[in-house]
Amino acid sequence: MLLRMIKRGKLENILSAKPFSNIPKSENLQTIEVTRLPDGSIRENDEAIEAEKTCKLEALKSRYGAIDESQIMWVVVKRRVAADA
Repeated sequence: MLLRMIKRGKLENILSAKPFSNIPKSENLQTIEVTRLPDGSIRENDEAIEAEKTCKLEALKSRYGAIDESQIMWVVVKRRVAADA
C-alpha cells in the first residue's frame, strides 16, 4: 500500500513538472508547399521554407499553448509549374 502511494506520488510529481499540451491529431501533420520548376530546382530557398515553418509553428503555439515540436511531422509538398509559366 505504501509503495503504491510512493509510486503514485512520483508519477504526479513528474507529470506536474511537464508542460501538457493537447494538440489535435489533425494538427500533427503540417505541410510546407514549395514550387518545383521545370528544370527540377525549387523556387523557394531554405530561408523561405524555414520562415514558413516558423510562422505555422507560432500559429499552433498561439492556438494550443506550449506544444512540443516533436509532436509535429513536417511534410514538404512539391507543386509543379508549367513549362510556359
